[in-house]
Amino acid sequence: MPSGLQRLRQTIDAARAERRAALLVCLPAIDNLSWSLAAARACVAAGADLLEFQTVYPRHPAPTVEALAEIAAGVDAPCLLWSDFDTVNAFTILDNAGWRLVPECVAAGIAGLAAPVPMGCGEAFADACGDDLAPVGFVAPTMQPKHFDEVCRCSSVFTYAIGVKTAPPSDPRIFEDFAGFVERVREASGTHVFVGAGVTTPAQAALAATFADGVAVATAVFVALDDAARRGESQIDALASLVGMLRGAVERDCGSPESPRP
Repeated sequence: MPSGLQRLRQTIDAARAERRAALLVCLPAIDNLSWSLAAARACVAAGADLLEFQTVYPRHPAPTVEALAEIAAGVDAPCLLWSDFDTVNAFTILDNAGWRLVPECVAAGIAGLAAPVPMGCGEAFADACGDDLAPVGFVAPTMQPKHFDEVCRCSSVFTYAIGVKTAPPSDPRIFEDFAGFVERVREASGTHVFVGAGVTTPAQAALAATFADGVAVATAVFVALDDAARRGESQIDALASLVGMLRGAVERDCGSPESPRP
């Protein structure tokens, strides 16, 4: 049985072999396990390749990890945990933590840990994750070069490239400019690169898929869920519809699968 980290790498490589970007869907923090499991299954059925869930400090991450273990076992897609760095530091890097995040994530079948890594903390983050949990950092065009290089070095399997400014929406020129930054990330990290924090529509996802290895969508998910709740409609159905449109968008040709990649 492959590890979560291996499944993560295999999933991204499989999407690339199909000449498309991988689709990562970010779901809300797990407050209701049965709803979150149903949402996760609906996303995967609609075409999501990877799922990401949040845990936020100062709440203890144990309940999230325990719930995510059931979700990871119940869907055919790698699951990642998104965390603020205070949580990572408190339960992963500091020596006095009585509960350790990384071994609990590995035992739960979680594939990766995504976090905004402060300058000077990249090596500690990567070391803490070890060989069984993929550390995933965030980089943006506005970062100082030293910080950019550090986060790229600490990331494994893929790196988040954030900071695309989509106003007006789906302006191809915006994505043409951002494509150059993504290539910088790819060269500096030696990993796949996912574009996020700015991709909110299928049209934007299609543009990002022409140069990124993966597209991550969060805000559009939360908006769709809120809109469905306000209208008294099924949130699960709204989520499945959105993911289906996004999956169709990222199936645009994103380059030759034989292109050099990690």
